[in-house]
Amino acid sequence: MKKIFFILIVFITAAGVSFAQSSSGSLPDLEVIFGYEGKAYSLVLEDNETAVAIARHVGRTSWNLPIVGFKGFENSDVMHYYDIPSRYTIPSNSKTVKSEKAGEVYYSKPNRLVLFFHDAQVSGEYTKVGEFSATDDFIRAVEENPVLDGWNVMIINVER
Repeated sequence: MKKIFFILIVFITAAGVSFAQSSSGSLPDLEVIFGYEGKAYSLVLEDNETAVAIARHVGRTSWNLPIVGFKGFENSDVMHYYDIPSRYTIPSNSKTVKSEKAGEVYYSKPNRLVLFFHDAQVSGEYTKVGEFSATDDFIRAVEENPVLDGWNVMIINVER
């Protein structure tokens, strides 16, 4: 059985290292655009050590995070995986999660972000790091994120 692989690059940038006040309290919201152009969606971060580490790293440098989003892999219709380079240390207080809501973002070892864009019942060891408002518009943006001509990749731009 032949599988098709796509690489999704996540570009995360932030100016400076100080954090702006967010709607969740002490951590910054991250703004995400699916593709090069389009509407920005706010990722509201949780108040936990995993989200703090991610916000701190994003505040110090830009990230390019690949995702292997191969069609036909188990649960590809409800979630995407974003791999964080191993040079970043992300603490985790993972728990067994068996049910996820559309818009939730989790951290999973080793250095992986998991975005659920549909409600799901996927069992895994996760730490919740944030949540998008899962409007129809948001879900459509995730599902219709274009593959870039000549690159065979999809891009999401994330910044603080």
